[in-house]
Amino acid sequence: MKICFFTENNYPGGMDKYIYTLINNWIGKEDVITLYCNKGHPGFDNLAAKVKAPHQVLPIEIITPTWEFINSIRAKRIMPEFFLKIISFLLKYSQFPIYVIKLKRFFDKSNFKQLLIINGGYPGGNCCRAASIAWYLSKSKSSPMACLSTLKRPAWYAAPFEYVIDKILKKTISKFIFVSKFVQSTLPERPQFLKNKATIIYPSINPLNSEASKSIPNTKNHTKTVTNFLMLGTYEEHKGHDLLFDSIVKALNVSDKIHFNIAGHGTSIEKEHIVKGINSRKLSKHVRLMDFQPDPYSLYRDCDVVVIPSIAYDSISLVAVEAMSLRKPIITTNIGGLEELFNLNPNIGLMSKINPDHFSQCLIKIIENHEIRTTMGNNGYNLFRKYFTAEIFAQSYYKNVIE
Repeated sequence: MKICFFTENNYPGGMDKYIYTLINNWIGKEDVITLYCNKGHPGFDNLAAKVKAPHQVLPIEIITPTWEFINSIRAKRIMPEFFLKIISFLLKYSQFPIYVIKLKRFFDKSNFKQLLIINGGYPGGNCCRAASIAWYLSKSKSSPMACLSTLKRPAWYAAPFEYVIDKILKKTISKFIFVSKFVQSTLPERPQFLKNKATIIYPSINPLNSEASKSIPNTKNHTKTVTNFLMLGTYEEHKGHDLLFDSIVKALNVSDKIHFNIAGHGTSIEKEHIVKGINSRKLSKHVRLMDFQPDPYSLYRDCDVVVIPSIAYDSISLVAVEAMSLRKPIITTNIGGLEELFNLNPNIGLMSKINPDHFSQCLIKIIENHEIRTTMGNNGYNLFRKYFTAEIFAQSYYKNVIE
């Protein structure tokens, strides 16, 4: 069977891993999957390289997401943010019918038998929502939509437009696939969908590739008394870099034997904020900032602990799943899907409140107690084997999408 996967993404990282893990472990041996992704996605080339034949990744040539145009203007800093938001709003809803028409023509010419839309959240990608409607108009059948993040209530000025789109999508989406109970709990934010079918499938990752990472320099501070921490994630504000930096400052009052590797991706403005946060707190001796690492095995190998200081939105962290697969303890905040992980097993790491005093205490506790790192790492690995393997992930998807 020829199957179309459709996505829209603007950050390399977790969503890409989610997609290529699903495709590469797909259990339908006779199926051929083609993933369509916006060609302006910064991680497009890496995503295409990760997907194994006979499956393939192709760019969406017929439409360009509004945010790509807006981000190009934002990077040049030639227009105030207020006006950019107005332009973005106008383009988003004026272009939506055009997206639907173009995608319907595309599906009319295709011979795909099934569509799966993988959306970052909801509303998420406008192209993803348009694809659902276009598929329904073309094939006279609905399609499932995976939501990797929360459903959000629209702003008052967008509510009338969103109401109409949601009303249509209520018919065109056959079921929602959520990555955690926390994401499912946000469904009431979009009351139109309350009666739609929904299921939860925990995400997974392929085993990290140690061979691909051999060319990456060793990042570990090899002083025996130094604890090496790792943070991976985009440079978006909700990832909690400022919380982490404030916590490091407090932890340094107790011990200066700590080192942090931070790798990620973001806009030039987001990265500037991160660099400023490090320099203004005089943390450059203890914090190393790196660009996005498509194969982060060596970073995990060289760390003692993985930190996830998110302050909002974390549906369930693929970084946490990766860490558990490699027996690394985690320190997280008590938000969203992160808290859900600790409900499955509270002994996989330490969970903090969203404030630097408490997060720094977690840092200090794990710095001073080497033994609990091994215990927590083993507990995390056992949890990974129980709920988060690629085999479980792909089988659950196949059952919900095909069967």
